[in-house]
Amino acid sequence: MDSIGYLLTKAFYAEWKENEAMQVGCKSHHSSLYTWLCELRNIVKVEILDLPREYTMKMAFIGSPSTLDKCIEDLAEWGIIEIVFRGRNQWSGPTKVKIACSFMNKHCTSTVPAVNQHRTRTERALNTIKSNKTGKKKKIDKEGIIDKVLFRENVLLLQTEFDTLVEKHGQAFASDCLDKLSSYKLASGKNYESDYGAINQWVIKAVKKDNTDVLSRPLLNGLAVAPNPTVNRLQR
Repeated sequence: MDSIGYLLTKAFYAEWKENEAMQVGCKSHHSSLYTWLCELRNIVKVEILDLPREYTMKMAFIGSPSTLDKCIEDLAEWGIIEIVFRGRNQWSGPTKVKIACSFMNKHCTSTVPAVNQHRTRTERALNTIKSNKTGKKKKIDKEGIIDKVLFRENVLLLQTEFDTLVEKHGQAFASDCLDKLSSYKLASGKNYESDYGAINQWVIKAVKKDNTDVLSRPLLNGLAVAPNPTVNRLQR
């Protein structure tokens, strides 16, 4: 994701530190929805955002319409978004929201331009950088950095990379990979040149191992339990 999306994400967590109601009620699906709103804002370059139910649930990794509705209500109550139009059903059209002006003024007016000023001098400068060793210009967008999406608080992938992951392994498995990598990076402080490279290098194997370990355990009342060495010996 580009610098604007990053700054908006930082603003979300800055508000979380100051807002007690948000600290009590905020869950992962709230941050996922907000992250998608920031990405959508950068893509369509308009302030008022359409949120068709099924598509928004898919992009924000939200499992039910009631959870999506509650997330929208909570973000509005916390002053992060404004509900411009509330869609009730497929005939009334999708809900329309915008990132709240008061939230923008509070946290990021000086650093985040309006979408009609999307191509600022800073952003244009990001398109080329100089290598410290050679002094030659290198195109960042060749690496796809500007087009990357913040799928988790600290996990950046190209949309095509994520789509490939879902195509190969399924939506649930891809989500587990993002969670695994995000948790590891938060715990270790480690950063990767390519999060997608890290996923292919070790995260997929780790998630498969986790799933295999769970499936291999015996079940008690539908729950996986640790193997009992005594039982194993008696069964031999």
